[in-house]
Amino acid sequence: MNFISKIFRKISNNFFKGILISAPVIITFYIAWGLIKFFDKKVSPLLGTFPYEIPGFGLITVFIFFAIIGFITTGLLGRIFSTFFEKILSKMPILRNIYSGLKQLFEAILTQKSNSFREVVLIEYPRQGIWAMGFLTGDTKGEVNRKTKNQMV
Repeated sequence: MNFISKIFRKISNNFFKGILISAPVIITFYIAWGLIKFFDKKVSPLLGTFPYEIPGFGLITVFIFFAIIGFITTGLLGRIFSTFFEKILSKMPILRNIYSGLKQLFEAILTQKSNSFREVVLIEYPRQGIWAMGFLTGDTKGEVNRKTKNQMV
């Protein structure tokens, strides 16, 4: 291998390492900035005429909104409303699947006391004699429990 090809390979390797390191950071900031602009655009008409623009005000407003919703739903009245809303959604054919999937996803990601992904299990899959490793994410609820007689996790 000659000198020029070694230099080219080193430059090429460094270039791809640079992309590998900086691309996730740049994409994360790009998405965050896009979310800030999106929420600012949605909230600014509600504010009326404001003398100057505050970047991130929409995101702060949305954060406060969700915090208030969380505060309300932790009380008795909020839990009753939440249960009522879930019962209505559980009777709607397509929406119940979307809602339950999203609810499980958000509970697994956002619940602090969750035991999701903390226990490793072995399951016999895809056929007998072959074992696959998985993570215990919680107890099954809803349709899986109705269709099976065994306790499923």
